[in-house]
Order: sequence, then C-alpha cells, then structure tokens
Amino acid sequence: MPSVHQQTTNDDKTAARLRVEEYAVEEFSTELLRPLGVNYRKFCAMEETYQPAKIRAVLV
Repeated sequence: MPSVHQQTTNDDKTAARLRVEEYAVEEFSTELLRPLGVNYRKFCAMEETYQPAKIRAVLV
C-alpha cells in the first residue's frame, strides 16, 4: 500500500499531466500548430523523468 507521501506525489503528477494536456489542447488546437502540441507533450513527459547526472550517480 502506498504511503501518504507517495499517494500525494502520484496525485500531483496526475494533476500536472492533466494541466499539460489541457494546455496543449487549448493552445495547439489548430491544424498548423498540432505538431507543436505533440512535441510539447513529449517534452513535458521527458522532463518528468529527467534526473541530472549528479543525482543519478548518488542514487546508483
């Protein structure tokens, strides 16, 4: 069972994903801008999993 902190973190991540999706739909809804919306979503997803090299070295 996840701890309260883990559940809060998961809830925060879910809320952030929903905000990203909502923003992308609103701002990149025209046909011409739609590819930028795809890139925006990918960038936000990559940013979520990014760990600087120094932190990664400490975790390993």
